Amino acid sequence: MEKFYIGEMISPEVGPNLSVISIFNEKICSFLKERDYGSGVLNLVIGFICMNPKSLKILKLRKPSYVLGPKIIKTKGLPESIIERNVEYEFIADFQSILNAQGGELIKRIKTELINSIVAIDVLEIPDFDKEKFKKDFIECVSQIQI
Repeated sequence: MEKFYIGEMISPEVGPNLSVISIFNEKICSFLKERDYGSGVLNLVIGFICMNPKSLKILKLRKPSYVLGPKIIKTKGLPESIIERNVEYEFIADFQSILNAQGGELIKRIKTELINSIVAIDVLEIPDFDKEKFKKDFIECVSQIQI
């Protein structure tokens, strides 16, 4: 896997608590780069959504997707980008739990949310990709992260 990324969509109230997501990003990415799951996936993007419930009313959660590609992405004001063999999914984390958690409890909560989210890829048909091995490794990696 070439790239792994956790994108955040968060409310300002939980922003300081979720600054550790970048550490999770780095540790998971370096762990996954050394592993081989087949040539079916080059990139995996997880959307970590932790919004105030009032704001969630206007948010529409996207379904998990797999793009074999290549697919050209055009965004107004930005250069075109090309994606291929890309998996994306997003999930909604428990706002109150993240908001109220501190220290070790916060890290444990983030780990739980990430681990529980990985089943989202089960619905995707991904050629030449060992999903079960990937999920097992992902869970192992996230469980072992120390911050």
